[in-house]
Amino acid sequence: MTDRWPVADLVKCVERELGKRRAVYPRLVAQDKMRQDQADEEIAKMEHVRLVLEQVGSLLRVVRDPDARAQGLAEDGDIHHELRAMHRLVPEAAQEGLF
Repeated sequence: MTDRWPVADLVKCVERELGKRRAVYPRLVAQDKMRQDQADEEIAKMEHVRLVLEQVGSLLRVVRDPDARAQGLAEDGDIHHELRAMHRLVPEAAQEGLF
């Protein structure tokens, strides 16, 4: 087993999980095994996880792509833009100085 996967694989995993939740939660709500507000919140959290992972992937592409930098496609402003986006998505990490 590996402890490292590409971000794109992680995003696909989260999307599969979202699909499962969207399929199962309505039945749980109908059976009074879960409240609708709980179902909505759990789905919203997983959607947020997907957004964070997509933003991480975008930031990694900008940072890792020397060709884009050489061609002027990835400027320092691009990196700052991606970091600001991460700051909005994960404010706790920003407070800890991770971004």
